[in-house]
Amino acid sequence: MNCNCKNCNAPFTCGKFGAHVKKFCSTKCRQQYHGTNFYQSSLTTTKTTTPTTDNISKNLGQSFASRAIKPALTLVGAASGLGLIGTVGAAVAGDVVTPMVKNGINNGRIKPVGTIIGGLSAYFLTKDSKVCKLPSNGLRKNCKKNYALNGAATVGGAALGSFLETVLRNWWSSLATTETTTPTTELTTDIIEPKTDSMQGINIDDLVKMIFNTYDMKGDFWGLVLGERVSNPFNVIAYGSPGGGKTTMSLKFADYFALKHGKVKYLSSEMGVSDGLKSMVQRVGMKSKKVFFDGSKKPLNELINELKEHKFKMLVIDSANFIGYSPEDIETIKDEVKGLSTFIILQSTKDGKFRGANDYAHNADVILKVADLEVFTEKTRFASKNVAGLPINS
Repeated sequence: MNCNCKNCNAPFTCGKFGAHVKKFCSTKCRQQYHGTNFYQSSLTTTKTTTPTTDNISKNLGQSFASRAIKPALTLVGAASGLGLIGTVGAAVAGDVVTPMVKNGINNGRIKPVGTIIGGLSAYFLTKDSKVCKLPSNGLRKNCKKNYALNGAATVGGAALGSFLETVLRNWWSSLATTETTTPTTELTTDIIEPKTDSMQGINIDDLVKMIFNTYDMKGDFWGLVLGERVSNPFNVIAYGSPGGGKTTMSLKFADYFALKHGKVKYLSSEMGVSDGLKSMVQRVGMKSKKVFFDGSKKPLNELINELKEHKFKMLVIDSANFIGYSPEDIETIKDEVKGLSTFIILQSTKDGKFRGANDYAHNADVILKVADLEVFTEKTRFASKNVAGLPINS
């Protein structure tokens, strides 16, 4: 027969279990649409197997609850010595308890197989327990079955059995389930992408819940210049007149990034690997050994292969105009080397603008202007831009 799930109204094939009709759809449906922690769980892992034994366990539990709980409580009431009152009271209790137990089985709070085994085991272990009056001569007499102990043990055993089944199921699921995770290296946070309909995109609620990889620059000079939390990867262009401090700034940034976040490839195309570069490095006070200088004008594909092979996280080019890399070349590098950030130095024109196509600016997250050893943030996607210059040597 066909049913509609009472939670999501989805149609599914169902059948009778005892005198009751199954009201809810499959475990997979509940995991995807009914669980209170669906959103969080779906963000972290993608499960590729479904525990079909869970359905069997729940079906068994529903049938047992329908057939056994009320008769068992009635028998306990009859044997309690309270006569008709005990019998009727136990039967009424059965009417109340049965739907509660079935609901607990259905929503997963009660694991039926473990509950049944645990409850029956505790019952049989304590079924012969008795309570006796102890007169002054020390001889036991008027012994009666200890219903209180027997009942408490049965309930406790059932709870313990349910707990143990939950532990065993979680353990088995961790072995039998394949999970897809996103590895992260040298990142401050993990990317979390909620499931979305590719035909529609994502809505604002899903967007604000997403967490992206970022570089934490809070409390640093570069946090003031670029922004306290910068996307990973990110792209900067810096321009200014000759002698304004572009190279000094790029060397300081390369040293900072290498110390904090990862390896830096520094293309010193204008100065080359020379005594002048050595003097500037010493004057700036660079400390990191993860900055690697290269003064050659190598072909684009050769540079891309080096960046990939040695796992560089930052590429500094001083300058793109001198080395001859176009905006399209820079985009090719970023597309080919995933996770690579760029810091591109551009020469300036006589009227104080950067030299080259406007595509440099359109493709950049941050635009910096350098003049008289001060840096001005003209554009940043990560903070409010600075209206006043910040001293590079501060």
